[in-house]
Amino acid sequence: MSDLARTARRSRRIRSGLRVSGNPPVIPAFFDSLESIHQQLISSHIPDIRTDTLLITADRFLGHALSHNSPHGDFMQVDHRLEALPQSLLHHDIRRLIVDPISLSLPLIMSLNILRATAHNHPHLRLFILAPEHPQGLLRFIAASGPFTVVARQLRTREIYRALAAAAPQPSFPHRWRMSPRLWQIVQAMSEGQSLRSIALVQNLPYHRVVYQLNRLSSLLELTPRRRFLTLLHHLSLPGNML
Repeated sequence: MSDLARTARRSRRIRSGLRVSGNPPVIPAFFDSLESIHQQLISSHIPDIRTDTLLITADRFLGHALSHNSPHGDFMQVDHRLEALPQSLLHHDIRRLIVDPISLSLPLIMSLNILRATAHNHPHLRLFILAPEHPQGLLRFIAASGPFTVVARQLRTREIYRALAAAAPQPSFPHRWRMSPRLWQIVQAMSEGQSLRSIALVQNLPYHRVVYQLNRLSSLLELTPRRRFLTLLHHLSLPGNML
């Protein structure tokens, strides 16, 4: 009998032995076990991790740095949708809100409008805003737009945590210096390109009164002459992630 014939007969005996014995191959059994364990993990109930801190940012690096490097091991929930903020506050016991509007695609003034409404509806919420130092006047504008504690975004993670962990953080601007609802409406209209005369007509205010309020705000923000204030308004109308 030739070597080829003996090899073929030996192969047939091996295949027949596998069928008769019914022993499954080792490797498929191993992967079946892995799949079984994987399915058990997926189907098992993983309890929710409760946290009282919510971070809104679309910057993955910043979100990871702040949520995974807490000096006290605190867990921080991270979301990237400021528009979903009302629902997040309803379904979670959030007491501290940190917002990074510069990373979002919303116009900055729209983000601030949402946060003003949030602060009004949730007066006990501690609200922090991460903001850059440029363009000029931005930090002071954000601070004057509501009861927010403004934290410089370019700080190191440890320094940001130190600012957030203040025992009793105070808004960056006193209440008497913050923009009133009417002044905020005027600023919003200006950021949309409306003229001062049309704004005065809609607000049912004398034209000189609108000019006076804007001049006072410009001085408060240290943005004089007025063209510097108008430059800031232009930046506010842009998506935050374009600043």
